[in-house]
Amino acid sequence: MRGKENRNKQGRVPFSERVSEWVGRAAGGQDGRGMLEMRSRGEVMIHDCRRILLYTPEKICLLRGRETLAVCGEGLYCLSYFGGTVLVRGKIRALFLEGGEEA
Repeated sequence: MRGKENRNKQGRVPFSERVSEWVGRAAGGQDGRGMLEMRSRGEVMIHDCRRILLYTPEKICLLRGRETLAVCGEGLYCLSYFGGTVLVRGKIRALFLEGGEEA
C-alpha cells in the first residue's frame, strides 16, 4: 500500500512508481521482486536477465526465461549488467514483452 511519503506535491503517486508497482505485481520475479523498476522516464532496471540479445541506441532486447523484453527509445545504453540485473538509460519510449513459448 502506498504511503504519503511516495506522493508528489500535488498528492499524486509519480508515474514511474505506478508503472513499477503494476508491472511488479503482474510479472513478479523468482525472488518476489518485480520484473522491472521504472526509476525515472530515462532509466529502467530489469531483473532476472539471462543475456542481452540486441544492443542498439534505438532498441535493447533482453532474454528473461522464455520471453524477450524490448526497451525502445533513443540514445539507449546499458549502464550496468551484473547478477542478472540490467540498468538501461536513455529516452525510453516503450517497453515490449515479446515471445514466450506456448505449451
